[in-house]
Amino acid sequence: MTEGLDTILASVSDGDMTGMASLVENERANEYVRSAALKGLVTLAACGKQSRDEVMAYFKGLFRTLERTYSLMGDSLASRCTDLCPEEVREDLRRVHEQGLIDPFYIHYIRWEDIEGALGVGKEAAMKALIIKERYGLIDDAEKEMSWWACFEENKHRKVKLGWDTPIRKAPKVGGNEPCSCGSGKKFKKCCGP
Repeated sequence: MTEGLDTILASVSDGDMTGMASLVENERANEYVRSAALKGLVTLAACGKQSRDEVMAYFKGLFRTLERTYSLMGDSLASRCTDLCPEEVREDLRRVHEQGLIDPFYIHYIRWEDIEGALGVGKEAAMKALIIKERYGLIDDAEKEMSWWACFEENKHRKVKLGWDTPIRKAPKVGGNEPCSCGSGKKFKKCCGP
């Protein structure tokens, strides 16, 4: 789920932005979930379920409504805009960059040079690049999508034995007529027994 939430959200949305938009705007929701919803919106544009221009118009509006302090959401919004060629939000990105509301060392490296580079690519090339990237697609085969998840991999491929297959040893069974181990002097069955 942590690696594929954006794809899951986009795949179950039936092309409707409403659910993901409400997650993005919910300041009480986990920032990771909100960021995944932003990426899910880009996925809808990449797959042709929403137009790029509609998604960018929504993103432009977010620059006016999101928190005015540094947060993962600012980084994520800048990164998602950069994925789509951020022509419409160039000045918004410049402002939040200058105000320190995005981290230039964010995992996607949203430095001003990266934003300028994305602007130079153009809308059409940016959209073609999204389609080529596997990370912007909808789920059409759940088994294939989840096959790489660690919980489905065989333990035989692991070099370190994690102890999951070690039997659990139970404490020795105490007979009902034996003295109770609590030290009361009573028989176990009359004291701490079942």
